[in-house]
Formats: sequence, C-alpha cells, structure tokens
Amino acid sequence: MSFVSTRCQIVAKDAYHSTDLTTSLKDYTKRQEALRKGTPSILSISSARAGSSSIANQLSAFSGCPRVGVHAQPTPIEHDVAFGMLQDFVRGGVVSYVHSRASKKNIDALNGANFLKFVLHVRDPRQSFLSNYFSMHAMGAGDWGYLRVYYNNIPLNYEQMSFEEHMDWHIENVYRYYWLEWIEEWYEVAISWDNLFKIKIMTFESMKRDPLGYFKEIGDFFDLDWSHFTDDDLLPVTNNPKTEVKGRMDYWRQKLTPRQIEKLQELTPTSLLKNFGWTR
Repeated sequence: MSFVSTRCQIVAKDAYHSTDLTTSLKDYTKRQEALRKGTPSILSISSARAGSSSIANQLSAFSGCPRVGVHAQPTPIEHDVAFGMLQDFVRGGVVSYVHSRASKKNIDALNGANFLKFVLHVRDPRQSFLSNYFSMHAMGAGDWGYLRVYYNNIPLNYEQMSFEEHMDWHIENVYRYYWLEWIEEWYEVAISWDNLFKIKIMTFESMKRDPLGYFKEIGDFFDLDWSHFTDDDLLPVTNNPKTEVKGRMDYWRQKLTPRQIEKLQELTPTSLLKNFGWTR
C-alpha cells in the first residue's frame, strides 16, 4: 500500500477519510497547497440558473483551489448554508457556490463563521426563471416526485398542462418569490450601511460579454493576481442538462406569449432592472 504525506495527516491512497470539506485525497492535497500559498476561499452566492457550476469550475482552475459544498440541503434552487461547513471554509483554499437566500438564518451563519467577503452573482430574473423551467423538466423528466420537491406547491394536474399553462403557473406562483425577491433581498444586504460583509456584485450578462474580464475582476476582489491568464485559459462552458435555452440572455422575449411577457414585465420592478443594467 502506498501513502501520501501532508502537513496535517498521512492517509492511504485507497483509504481516504475526509477530515475537512474536501472529499478526495486529490482535493485534500490541492487544498493544502492552496493554504500553504495563503489562497483565500472564494464563495459565490448565486441566482439559480446563472452558470453557477461553470463559474465555480473556472474559479477553481484559476485559484488552484478545489470545489467543495457548503450547503445544508441538496435542494435544487434554494438551500441554507451550513454553519459548521462555513467554519472550515473560511480557513481558505477552497471554492464553492450556494443558492441561499438572504435569510436571518443564513446571515447569522455567515457572521458567526466570521465570513468577510463573497461574490453576489445574479442573472436577469426573467431569463433565470425560464432557464430553470427547462432545466427542471430535463432533470426531472418523467419523475412525478422530483417536480413536487422542486416546487412544493405544484398542482396535481401539472403533467396534463400545456407549456403555455405551465408558464402561466410559474409566472403567477414562483416568479416573484424565487427569482425577484431572492435578488432584492441580497441587494438590500449589499447596500445596507450596517452590512458587515464585503460583497462583489457580478452579473451573468457581464460574464457572457467578457468572461475573462469577469474572472479577473473577481481575482482582484480577493487580492489574487490573475493578470497572466488569457482567453486560452478559459474552460469550455458546459450546460448540464442541455436545454433549448443554451445560455441565451433574452430567450423569454421569444418563448413567452405577449400576454405572459406583459405580466412578467408588470411584476419586475424598474428599479431592480436599473440596479443591474437589465433592459426593460
């Protein structure tokens, strides 16, 4: 049996036992090297369906830190952060993202773990909710229970409804709470005068326009010199699961009916659009 020695422990290659957020010997060793270099942990609190996983992969590649999880529940679009995991996360050397709301529970967990800074990554909610619809149906195809865990108020006859009826239901029942209010709540935290965090607000749209500039801006925020990276260092973007949206930013304008677009626009505050540079 072969062994790998680190500063913290000696483990057999074929018998790794997790002692921190990392889940493999490879990631554990990678984190130890990042800690040795003094690399901070990078957390992105992100809207759902905003390229969160691909962004985390790129941040991992640029920082040399492994990806880890810090959420308390494996729910698809909303979960709390886990305080115990955050305590290890703040030691440095790892990358993660969560879709957690700006609830008192989550704010208290971040404060309690002495969390200093994170990225707030958002996407135009009109597109996020539509992208999520297709992703939700691709991942839960034919799974009656999956859809009812995803949104616990889905009606019994949901499977018999048409796409137009689905959109009517989503706009009426989940758009405001899961997509608009999620962004509004975090934005209020970010601009509050008594906010204890340093928050870097980034958008999906800016990442699409200039991906390298997007990541270098995050590197600067965490005092990391990524100036030597070029477009050749960007990882291929993978959409998993693949849907007809394919990362498009205004697909909702094409896919929804005029009546649905009018309702969506009515629900979406002009102030929110202006705050993030999204067009009416």
